[in-house]
Amino acid sequence: MGNSVSRCEGSGISIANGGNNVAPLHAIVANNHAYANGTGAVEGNGIQVVNAAPDRTVFVEITGNVLYENSGAGDGYGILVQNVDHVVVKGNIVRNNKRSGIVLYNVSGGIVEGNYVFGNNKLGTPEHSGIMLHQVRRIQVTGNFVSDDGPMPTQAYGLFFSGTTPSDRVWVSNNVLYPNKRGAWQGHSLPINTVFLGNRTADDSQLVLGPPTPHGQLEITATTSTGLTDAGGGTAGPSLPALYLEVKYGGRIYKVPLYNP
Repeated sequence: MGNSVSRCEGSGISIANGGNNVAPLHAIVANNHAYANGTGAVEGNGIQVVNAAPDRTVFVEITGNVLYENSGAGDGYGILVQNVDHVVVKGNIVRNNKRSGIVLYNVSGGIVEGNYVFGNNKLGTPEHSGIMLHQVRRIQVTGNFVSDDGPMPTQAYGLFFSGTTPSDRVWVSNNVLYPNKRGAWQGHSLPINTVFLGNRTADDSQLVLGPPTPHGQLEITATTSTGLTDAGGGTAGPSLPALYLEVKYGGRIYKVPLYNP
């Protein structure tokens, strides 16, 4: 807690169990600054908590940290949590790291909430994004600001689902996932049993529901029109405001009128 760590050969803060060491049990990593780490020929993540294999007894909290410009010959993530079940990643500032900002890799049970994630993936590769979820289960992603609107954005997507096995039971709500270089979200394989609700994925979206696919989500916008309304019988009635829902799906826009009987 409360450390400032920079220009390390490897990761700035590392709790790693690569063999028969003690697992990262009940670890708390809070209110640190980790920046410009990864000066050597190894991984250079800002914070990494890595277990040898998935472990249901491991609980980890990563909150309130500032992580930026971490690099390295290997990874260079802002935050990497691997093979750890039950994790909370909350309230971190993660920006301008070499690869993805926040990565949950083979994690089951977790909350990713209220993080500011901007301008990561300095390599500009097609998949490294603000938040990357690799074959996770039972994860809630809510209230994060994941956007790269710089003059030359590098963050591929706001949210990316990595791996050939679909992530399962993910709740994605009230996040800003736009604008990013390639779009709001994408994946190697699309998640299953997953809910998208109330995320900002475009400039004109008021409410976005989905998946099944990043391009087939339902965007709903309440719009007021001051044009003439039909008074019945095919004749134009008085100029009254008409409220309708503008529904965008599959690249087309549909207008659904709202009537007050």
